[in-house]
Amino acid sequence: MRDDFMLPSLDLEYLKTTLTQLLLTPSPVGDTERGSDLCVELLCALGDLHVETTRKGVVVARWKGTKNDVPRAVTAHIDTLGALVKGIKETGRLSLSQLGNYSWNAVENEGVTVINQDGKSFRGLIQISNPSHHLYSSGEGNNEVPRSQKTMEVRLDERVSSAEEVQKLGIEVGDFVYLDPRPEWNGGFIRSRHLDDKALVACLLTAAKAIIDAGLVPAQNTALHIANYEEVGHGGASGIPRETEQVLALDVAPTGMGQNGDEFSCTLAIADSDGPYDAGMRRRLRELAKEHQIAQTRYFSRILLGRRRALESGRRYASRAHRAGRRWHPFARAHPPRRARSHHANDRRVASQRKLNIPKKTVFAPQFRENGFCEASL
Repeated sequence: MRDDFMLPSLDLEYLKTTLTQLLLTPSPVGDTERGSDLCVELLCALGDLHVETTRKGVVVARWKGTKNDVPRAVTAHIDTLGALVKGIKETGRLSLSQLGNYSWNAVENEGVTVINQDGKSFRGLIQISNPSHHLYSSGEGNNEVPRSQKTMEVRLDERVSSAEEVQKLGIEVGDFVYLDPRPEWNGGFIRSRHLDDKALVACLLTAAKAIIDAGLVPAQNTALHIANYEEVGHGGASGIPRETEQVLALDVAPTGMGQNGDEFSCTLAIADSDGPYDAGMRRRLRELAKEHQIAQTRYFSRILLGRRRALESGRRYASRAHRAGRRWHPFARAHPPRRARSHHANDRRVASQRKLNIPKKTVFAPQFRENGFCEASL
């Protein structure tokens, strides 16, 4: 720590830029490599962090603190909702299978991009199978039809009218379907799909940058943990270092009737559907919020937060180093390292912290080109 360190100050422009980058980088659960690679790049750019990617795709940045008697982890998730092609109908439309859990009417008339196994992209629209209100205005009309997996489909922006014509395009069952994020900044507000949980990933990165820029270090050794399977319930099940004593989970706080929360405060979750969280840590967080005048709300959540899996899991895991010339032994508690050990040489990716050799990644852009994507070097 420097003698002339500054008090941490949040770089809001960095927050805005980083969040926009994250939102424009597709990472539905099951296909999060682009989002994870972007997080690696952003973490390595912050400073002296030891950044790892596990075989599961979890990004872990180890941050040395002044002490290590109560090591900590702060976690958020990069995976988002999405869909897979479940079937190709005789009409040339695509039936879908959800990635994650959401209401079908929440994605009705949303633009999508379908990417086949060769990496070619196609644009389309999610709609009900009988979308015309003029034709179906009563009885079997589209107002009365429930929105469900059976009634919703993707209409491709292609001249296709049969399953055979769709297959000739190269689209097959199992191809990923990406929902348009459509980020839009208005004053101090952002409206976008996939703010769960990319908004909190951006906040985590911005907070870490503020501490580093001020010349400070954490009070305890800290792991910054970015999970990639939260939307299907096991986001925190791996990647959190075994020696971790405290885990702080950052996720969206749903608001609504029966929930003591609002959009303008930091919400402290008391429990989820599996039961209450640690009372001592919760009291400490309340004290810190009060001390630093952070507006807070508290609520009982009936949803199951994926972070609880961190409490249930004691699994070991292997990793791939993202810092040149340095190896990390993932089983330090069970087997104190006598020497550096590599698990599988062909499963390790090594890159320089200062000069990452990461190729261009496909990202979403506000205006799409003809193929549905813009190529950008992040």
